[in-house]
Order: sequence, then C-alpha cells, then structure tokens
Amino acid sequence: MTGNESAHGAYRYDVCIVALKCWDYFNKAPNPRYIGGIERDMVTLALLLAKQGLRVAALTYDEGQGDCVTVDGVDVFSTFKHSGGLPGIRFVHPRGTAMVAALRRVRARNIIQMGAGVLTGWTALACRQTSPPMQFIFMAGSDGDCTPELPFLPRARERWLYRFGLPRADVVVTQTVGQAALMRENFGFESEVIRLPSQLPESSDSSDTRNAGEPDPERRLRFLWVGRLDPIKRPQWLFDCALAVPQHDFELAGSSNKDDPFEASMLEEAAKVPNLKLLGRVAPDQMAVLYQRADVLLCTSELEGFPATFLESLANATPIITTFDAGGFVAQYGAGAVVTSQQALEKIVSDPALASKLGDWKARAAQLYASELAPEIGTGKVMRLLNLERAGTT
Repeated sequence: MTGNESAHGAYRYDVCIVALKCWDYFNKAPNPRYIGGIERDMVTLALLLAKQGLRVAALTYDEGQGDCVTVDGVDVFSTFKHSGGLPGIRFVHPRGTAMVAALRRVRARNIIQMGAGVLTGWTALACRQTSPPMQFIFMAGSDGDCTPELPFLPRARERWLYRFGLPRADVVVTQTVGQAALMRENFGFESEVIRLPSQLPESSDSSDTRNAGEPDPERRLRFLWVGRLDPIKRPQWLFDCALAVPQHDFELAGSSNKDDPFEASMLEEAAKVPNLKLLGRVAPDQMAVLYQRADVLLCTSELEGFPATFLESLANATPIITTFDAGGFVAQYGAGAVVTSQQALEKIVSDPALASKLGDWKARAAQLYASELAPEIGTGKVMRLLNLERAGTT
C-alpha cells in the first residue's frame, strides 16, 4: 500500500471521472480529436475539483500518453485504444473488461459518468463489484438521455446497457428542471439538478475584440455558431439565415467528430454562403476570442442538454439567440431571445432594432452567468452532492 492509499483509507481517490474522449482536452491539444460539451464539462469538473484539494482521477482512451499522467492535479489513466478489439465483440472485450478493471484499480469513493451509453452499464457493474463499494453518479448529457426513445443510442446493445446501468446509479444528476421532469416521467427516477461548471482556458489573446461604443443600427453584426455538423444541430438553418440576412456576418466554429456524408454536404452548402466564414475546429485557447468578438451566439439545435457553448458565451457576456432554451435561462433573464422556427430566427436576426438591444442583452448575460453559472457555483454543488466539502474527506 502506498502512502497516498494509507492516508485515505480504502479509497485511493475522492472522485474518478469517466472521460474516455477527453485526453486531448487534458493535454491542451490545439485541435481535439473529439469535440463536444460533455468532453469539456468533464475535464473542467475534474480540474476544478482537483483545485479544491480533492484527489481526482480520470479514465481516458489509450492515446499513447502512457499508463498514468498527472495533469494539474488530476491523475489521468489510460484504458484501451478506441480502435482495439474485434468488431462485434469488442464492446465486451477489451472495452467492457478494460473499463471494469480500470475502475476497480482506481478505487475512488465516487465515480462520475456523463451521457447515456454502454459506459453507463459498465460503470454501474464495476461499482457493484468493488470492495468497498464505489458510489456511482450518472449525469445526463442532454434531454435525449431522459426520453425512452434514446435518440443518441442507435444500437440495441447501447440502449440495453444504458437501461441496465441507469437504475443501478446511486445518484442521477440532470442539468435542468425540464430534464428532471423527463427523467421522472420516463424512467421513474428522481434526480439532482446541477449545471456543471464551465471554464474557458486562458486565451492567447485576452483583449476584448467585440464592437464597442454606442449601438449603430447600420453596422454589420457578427453572429457565431459553435458545434458539431450534426443533423440534430440543424446547421442548415444557419446557412439559410445567413443567405437571408446578407447585411450581417456569420462564423461557424466546429465540425463533425467523424467524416461522413452529412458533414461533407454541409461543408459544400456552407461554401456557397458569401457572408459565412468557416473556422473549422478552433483550439480551446482561442474560443474566448471568438465569443468576445461576436455580438450574438446562435443556437439552431433541435435537442440539447445545457450546452457548454451557452456557459462559455455567457461567461463572455455574449447574448444568445436560440431555438432551444436549456433551463429556460435565456428567456428568464432576458439574455437574448428564444425562437421556435427558422422564419422567426431570420426575422429577429434581420431586425434593424436588434443592435439597440445588444447592450441590455449583454448586461443580462453577464448577470445570469455571475448569479447562476459561475464555476464556483457548480463546483460547490457537486462537492456537496458527493459530501466532499474539503480535501481529505475520505
């Protein structure tokens, strides 16, 4: 037994974050292989908990980084290669067996896994097979995790393992009261509502590059769209809006997590829009600059959880025009506008009075972030949930 183990009794860590796709975020890679809100949320949570003095571990894919690498106080363990194993059985071995072995090896008091999928089942199984038992906290990644259709799980084995693991979670966490209601109605589980903390990395250019001064109804506004080129994000709405509103400028940051026909067709469509600039995948340390120079963040998604893009935008006092108001905060605080159709989106973006509303929207966006969504608020809620008020509680 090592000194660290003896100091903390039977548990080596206070918390272990299951974050298979997150190594590039821990490693601060300029172009992460996997992009998404869950990836950013899990890394942010791990780093903020470690900053509080807790012993934090994380499990990621084996990307060649070595067995265990410590990043800003978080011990990051590699599990298995994403492409390893034989198709058809690799979801059992090496993936399932490696996950169970890694979790048993880490021996954390609390195991956190976010997003519906096979990992929910494997994590639940591992937590039950460890002595002393580990507390399993499942966190919903979107509204889709709380609906019986499970739209993000196309394979039967994915849905089965999620349905196996969810009722075996000791704690279920949802991000909004709407998700909590869906989880209760569709699966019969009560949940804790916690909006996870989000914290942008320091930008290499910290200057605020947004337009300043008195509102000018004649100036070109800049609208930012951030996310994967995925059908559920409805990027076509962005393209059509930009074409319908040529007097303003639009930027798209992001791509798909994999090459596919949909992404190729969307990139082809985007190239035909003269006032739309394609930025591709943007390094995390450059995202703050994009939010700061944007007048408004646009969200055209059909379904979300509580997007990391919302947190990041609000952290930079950038208001939001969205088709999906996660948590109802945009409407409640007046930090932008909520629209329900493509026509309504184009109408509000083209409104000559929009520029005069931005000052008030930005002030309300800053107020919303400070009062509800700042990193210390979410971190404190997670620590209280896990009964980890301070370092060394194990």
